[in-house]
Amino acid sequence: LVFLNAKLMSGIETVLNLTDFDNLIKDVDLVVTGEGKADGQSCHGKVMQGIGKHCEKMGIPAIALVGCIDEGADNIINYGIRSLNASVASPITLEEALGNAKANYMNAARRMFRMISMIYWILIHILIIVSIMRPFMMSQKLIRLSLYLL
Repeated sequence: LVFLNAKLMSGIETVLNLTDFDNLIKDVDLVVTGEGKADGQSCHGKVMQGIGKHCEKMGIPAIALVGCIDEGADNIINYGIRSLNASVASPITLEEALGNAKANYMNAARRMFRMISMIYWILIHILIIVSIMRPFMMSQKLIRLSLYLL
């Protein structure tokens, strides 16, 4: 490395830099990433860790859809991945999981995006309620202030 004046970089960092990833996601609200098996190694220079770190740096939430979740996978939250979602809904063999991978991932993606849609719906309705209630809450504060001043 010294003779070539080179710099050692992780593979995912190289890919993210070459693809101008930060510029690609600057206007998005959510990033979905994933890998086959989330485990303790997912936190050591792999795709989810790299994407999570870049998203966290930019203040963009990132979630992951993975084939399975194994020991140590939850540590990925320390690298900007807010949620892990497994493609299998019940215990199955590896052969069954691989044989039905496309259907498993499609079903898991549907479940995940239905949840996101529900959360979005709830937040919108909370904002509507707060905006409707704000004048009432303000008038209550004025009444309390008036009574205090009397």
